[in-house]
Order: sequence, then structure tokens, then C-alpha cells
Amino acid sequence: MTYFQSIHPEFPKVKFLKILFDDESEYVRRSVANNLNDLLKYHSGLVLDIGESWFGANINRDKLVKHALRTLLKKGNTRAMLLFSFDNKNGVYFTHLEISLQITKISSSTTYSFKLKHVKGKTVKLRIEYAIYYIKSNGTQSHKIFQLTENTFETDKIYAFKRKQHFKNLTIRKYYVGSHRLALVVNGIKKVEIKLELV
Repeated sequence: MTYFQSIHPEFPKVKFLKILFDDESEYVRRSVANNLNDLLKYHSGLVLDIGESWFGANINRDKLVKHALRTLLKKGNTRAMLLFSFDNKNGVYFTHLEISLQITKISSSTTYSFKLKHVKGKTVKLRIEYAIYYIKSNGTQSHKIFQLTENTFETDKIYAFKRKQHFKNLTIRKYYVGSHRLALVVNGIKKVEIKLELV
């Protein structure tokens, strides 16, 4: 028995995925990525090892690896971030984070805006996300990460953002009355947050 077989209950699946990762069909390649993403629950280190070994060969493999590691990217995993050149030591600053309606009705929406600037190096590659910290039915708080943009940003230049956030109840998510938070995240690191109230 190999090392991977001893630590991974679905090693045969991994071996099979390695046959299909360069398939001509994008559907098959995305299926490979989805299977790897599912395997993260068993051994994230193994999936990261596979991603690092596949990454950089061609654009199709890079897209596959990024889709496979999407959960780790949302969690701000350091290895996943560095694989795609998202360094968290980037000297990024946020200012003027504002919400148009800090008291917002459920099933409606509000607009938030902010400005971004970085002061380290000539350019920097940033993955900018925001998190909504919301109240669950049992009164505890959870959060959901949403991606805003991935891009290269010049130093000492101010970038302005304005987005709308909906609080419409969905099949997979229901909002409850109470205090919520909106946080801005750069390369997996939470930088700043603002409070809002749902009524």
C-alpha cells in the first residue's frame, strides 16, 4: 500500500482523475475539478499537492486547478492563494466603506461602496471578495463569501467600487431580523467591516 492509499479513502478515484485531467472536453475537465473539490473534505493537502503539480502546464489545466481549489480560495488557504500569486502581504488599504441603507428590509437591497489603494510595489494581484455575516434560525451567526473581482492593481492609485447587495430569501438561504455585518476581504484576509440591520 502506498502513502496516498493509506491516508486517502478514495485513492482509486484520484488515480482515475489523473487520467482525465487533460481530456478534450471542458465538461469532463470541470467534472475532474468538482471531484477534487469534493475530496477536500478528506485530505486538503493531497488535493493541494495535485493542484500544484498540475498548475502551470497550460491554460486548461490552470482553469481546472482553480475550479478545484475554489473552496480553499474562499477560505483564504495560504497555499491555494500563493499558487495563484495572491500574496497577503500587499499593503492594501480600504477607505470610505459606506452602506446606503444601514437599516434594510428583508427581501429588499442596499448599496455599498468603498475605495481601495495599495502602496507596496509597482503592481499587485488582488482577489477582492466580501463576506456577509448573517443570523441563522438558531440565533448563531454564519457567513457567505462573494467574489467582487480578480485583477492587477497599480500602486498609489485609488480604485472606487460600488455594488448592490440583495437580501432576498432563497431556497438555500433565509435571512432573519437582526444585526448583520459586511466585510471586505483581500487575498483571503479580512480587512474592514461595517454593520447593518435587517428588519
